[in-house]
Amino acid sequence: MKIRDAELDQIYAYDASLVADVDLLSDAPRAGGRAAPDGAALAAPAKTADELDLKIARRREIFEKPTA
Repeated sequence: MKIRDAELDQIYAYDASLVADVDLLSDAPRAGGRAAPDGAALAAPAKTADELDLKIARRREIFEKPTA
């Protein structure tokens, strides 16, 4: 598969956003302190994890959609 510069730039940007999301998700437990989290405290990281999972699954679309 050949990848043009524009597509490669798109992949790099997408991957950078994935890394940022992973960093955000990994910081969540440290931000909560040592107390056992309750349901509300777990909701935001769970939502972020779900969004990250979807974003990873959609990464393939970068390769499938035509560029101008």
